[in-house]
Amino acid sequence: MSATTYPPYSGHDTPKWDGESPKTWDEWTDPLDQVYRPGDYVAIATISGKSPQLVIGKVTKINRVDSKGHLIVSRTTRHVDCDKDEPGARERTKYDYTLKKSISLGQWYRIEHEFIPSCTVTAYPVLDGRGFGRYGKVKPTTYRLWGNIVKVDGSGLERALEALGDDLKALAEELGS
Repeated sequence: MSATTYPPYSGHDTPKWDGESPKTWDEWTDPLDQVYRPGDYVAIATISGKSPQLVIGKVTKINRVDSKGHLIVSRTTRHVDCDKDEPGARERTKYDYTLKKSISLGQWYRIEHEFIPSCTVTAYPVLDGRGFGRYGKVKPTTYRLWGNIVKVDGSGLERALEALGDDLKALAEELGS
């Protein structure tokens, strides 16, 4: 028996959303046991052309459903031993390079899929890896959770942003008088 996992998976056989359950998760625990909630800060590895960079973002939502109405899941595929007459049975073969053909091993298996709930994270970019803040009409972006994202402590960033806001307020008052 072998197993392969594909996170997040959104193929044609993905379970459909029922239309009634929530489209987002209140929180999500990743494989590193980090708990993500809206409002948390994350570090996201991105690339544009040949320029990789790290973006710090603030989570706005944790998505349970994709844009096509499918649940966001990980799909695990297993090969399960079975009898020749079972539906979906496939014969195990081995390629013999001396004979240049596939040889039957006399064993049969079928493929089973298991769908495990997963998510994507929508985050508002706050700061990029070169220290540039994001201003103007910056839209939140959706990222695959464990492909390129990790939770970070945003308390220092929030203090720096508050101090910057205080400085800007003081500057505005100075210019106004």
